[in-house]
Amino acid sequence: MALIRHLPPDSPLGLALHGEAGRWAAADHLLASVVELLAGANWQRGGGKGPKPKPVPRPDARAEKRRREYVGRLQRLGLINAGG
Repeated sequence: MALIRHLPPDSPLGLALHGEAGRWAAADHLLASVVELLAGANWQRGGGKGPKPKPVPRPDARAEKRRREYVGRLQRLGLINAGG
């Protein structure tokens, strides 16, 4: 159990528990925000010509539902605590 509890967030179990967000650390979210802000600022300085910059794709929101279902199954089987 100690090994399982300390697996990294991007491990297969971590992805099952945390969804695609497990692949994204806080630094990844910050870098995506910086890229979006810089692209928007460059677009504005260019007079708004051309297509507006698209946001950086974030983890899939639909994966959250699948994650909750999977976590519920693990809790019912007693493999993880109800709080974790």
